Amino acid sequence: MNTAGTVFLQAEAQGSGTFSNVVANGLGAGGIYNCAFPANTPSFTVNRGSGNSGWQNSTLPGCTFPSQGGGGGGGGTSTTTTRPPPPPNGNLAQGRPVTASSSTQNLVPANAVDGNTSSYWESANSSFPQTFTVDLGSTQSVRRLVLDLPPASAWNTRTQTLSILDSANGSSFATIVNSTGYTFNPASGNTVTITLPANTSTRFIRLNFTANTGWPAAQLSELQAFSS
Repeated sequence: MNTAGTVFLQAEAQGSGTFSNVVANGLGAGGIYNCAFPANTPSFTVNRGSGNSGWQNSTLPGCTFPSQGGGGGGGGTSTTTTRPPPPPNGNLAQGRPVTASSSTQNLVPANAVDGNTSSYWESANSSFPQTFTVDLGSTQSVRRLVLDLPPASAWNTRTQTLSILDSANGSSFATIVNSTGYTFNPASGNTVTITLPANTSTRFIRLNFTANTGWPAAQLSELQAFSS
């Protein structure tokens, strides 16, 4: 491998691999970019065999992926940009940073992007509106959202009224879907799918809750975002 521009190996998954007799020249940043995904899971295990050269002793720290630089002595410059790792099953929101206007006890915002529909976020009681915001890490094309509540039979049917906003910078938000009542029915999995405008390209997505017929708080088990 000659003048790759960034790294020899980009690993953003669990698992392992053995590499032998691999020679890499003119890398623009370093040998290995190894960022565990989803968060708080084991990173990819790199088994270094014999005959390797130019990459095996260099692992980039953290999860900031380098842009293509002037590797191979080309005299270019290199900058870094932060971007999310490849999403599991196409869900752009899973494992991403989230914030909310409030939460109750251990029902924290991160519960709604952990890939587990049995955990959920709940806002403070008897206080609307409430917001839930996810940072996709970089600008993404988002076509639909899937909202979930826990599927347990103890959760009665409820309608939550909410609007959807987006932002490029996390501070200035604009409404892209007007306030609507969405019914979550445990008989059909407590799932609601919302189609976004076809040209939606954004980094931050915010749900603005104004009512809930089943409980005096905003509730969300999973926020899933898809580009298709």
